[in-house]
Amino acid sequence: MKLRIPLLVIFICLAMIPVISRAQEQAKKPDDNQVTHLRVDIRLTEVIPSNGKSKDVISSFPYTLYIASTPRAFNPQGSLRLGVRVPVSTGSNSSDYMNVGTDIDCRATTLADGRYDLNVTVNRSSIYTAQGNTENQQIRALPDKPVVRNFNTQFAVALRDGESKEGTSATDPLNGHVLNIIVALTVEK
Repeated sequence: MKLRIPLLVIFICLAMIPVISRAQEQAKKPDDNQVTHLRVDIRLTEVIPSNGKSKDVISSFPYTLYIASTPRAFNPQGSLRLGVRVPVSTGSNSSDYMNVGTDIDCRATTLADGRYDLNVTVNRSSIYTAQGNTENQQIRALPDKPVVRNFNTQFAVALRDGESKEGTSATDPLNGHVLNIIVALTVEK
């Protein structure tokens, strides 16, 4: 009899292990309604590549968006629009206005492993005028007619709190400059 009671206790404990383990696994899954607020820093840097390892930085513009993230898809996106409206001639004595600047959209989804899936869209346009040496350019602007440069990209990157990664890098055919986009993520507490 004395041996049966300890064996019974051991069997009951062993039977409870899967139940406790399953409850812990369920606790790790994020709640579909749990909202996490994120700060997303995006830096657009334009550089002149050189033969060596160093690069001359032409411009570096930081942008910050605050967005909400949940485990559900199709969360609301954060948007940033910054620029000017430039008059563009459309014929004799008439003109229209065109937006020139930077547009950024970002949407986040919380992943089960503690990362955040960021979907980023960047559209950057600027006015380019012919100046200096234009022999190595694939596209040439006329001296009296400016060209509107447009850079448009959409990419996804998965980041943890405090992490940053390069999202996109591209070379401008007008001048050979390289545009880099760096994305950094901070969880707001």
